[in-house]
Amino acid sequence: MVKAPTSESISLGSNKPIDAQETAVQQATSSMLKTPLKEITVSFIRRTKIHGLKFIFCPNKSKPQQLIWTLAFLYFAISLLCTWSWNRILYLMSYPAVTKIYMVWAHNMSFP
Repeated sequence: MVKAPTSESISLGSNKPIDAQETAVQQATSSMLKTPLKEITVSFIRRTKIHGLKFIFCPNKSKPQQLIWTLAFLYFAISLLCTWSWNRILYLMSYPAVTKIYMVWAHNMSFP
């Protein structure tokens, strides 16, 4: 956590701990930018809260358990896709119509 300098530390000129913290933050940021995409993806999958993903790729689980988690995750994803698609198909089959009305005001109308 980076601490903001206080008026006491500014007047005394003791900013060395803050500079060290800023340097550590800069080094951590630059090292995060250099990590390859594969490491970032693996790190995300292991720490994710999406139920099932971390169990699919967990090295401690057996192959049958990983297969079951994979099938469960795919079943959930395909079910969700089918549900949303069916909803959109039903909406499309209801023949939605858009009516646009343009009103133009005439300054002088001729009376018949």
